[in-house]
Amino acid sequence: MSSATPERIVNAMLYDGYVWGGKREPSPDHAPALAGICPVSYSITHPDEKSAMHVECLIEGTAATSVELRIAFLHVMDRRVAIVEQTADWPSREAIARREVESFELDGTRYCASQGASERNLALPPIWLGELFCSPVTVRFTFPASETVEPLRDAQGEIVAAVTGVQRAVEGTVRVSCACVATGVFRLIVNVVNTSAMPSIDLDPDTAKAWSLGLCHAFLRTSDGAFVSVADPPPRLKRAAEACTNAGAFPVLIGERGTRDTVLASAIVLQDYPDLRVDPSLTGAHSSAVKEAVQSASRAPRPHA
Repeated sequence: MSSATPERIVNAMLYDGYVWGGKREPSPDHAPALAGICPVSYSITHPDEKSAMHVECLIEGTAATSVELRIAFLHVMDRRVAIVEQTADWPSREAIARREVESFELDGTRYCASQGASERNLALPPIWLGELFCSPVTVRFTFPASETVEPLRDAQGEIVAAVTGVQRAVEGTVRVSCACVATGVFRLIVNVVNTSAMPSIDLDPDTAKAWSLGLCHAFLRTSDGAFVSVADPPPRLKRAAEACTNAGAFPVLIGERGTRDTVLASAIVLQDYPDLRVDPSLTGAHSSAVKEAVQSASRAPRPHA
């Protein structure tokens, strides 16, 4: 029996090591590049980069069966550390001379220039399969650009440095549709495209990540239907499962083993009903930092859908 909730699976297997603040160095064990969906314009000149996530899975139900969809991804934040060389009344930024540095230590805490990220969520209201069968649903979303500045004060209360967090505007579309593949069985199709506008398509990959939908994934839930395992379907639906096309993500059943009400589609290929207890290293020290960073992101700008 699996005890892993959807949130624990995402935090441990997808986000761990990617969401963190600028107050410490990232672990060398969690330093791989942040995979994501890049803007369409960027993928034209960089064909190895994907600009969409396409998910197909099977669900048993009727035209009245409803499905809830939540798209989540990481919004990259460039964190810059600067030493204040001229004091002024905060936050009069124009009157403050700052010199950017790689790191700065204050009262035993090390602040590092780095790339962090915060979680973004887009939840769609319940959609009926009959509605999707007749007309696909398309939702556009935008997360605006933002900039935060945190002054760092010494023991005397003087501003000696500052940490600036910069996020670029990202936007995209989510298209949901379905097709009937057998009596009482539907193929549910979710397509996410990054339509963000970039200042240039000649940016290097590390810089371009600021406009990406990092580690994009989708949650699908139903209360009156039943999803079918794409990896291990029943014999009568094996051919229908094999016909499902997935690019940039693969859907698996999650929750208590045997339940079929929730699917997670992510770029990391998992088995159905992943259990974190199988590998304790997946819930290491980074998980607390992930939780803190994601909670702080709740105060960030909301999407404009």
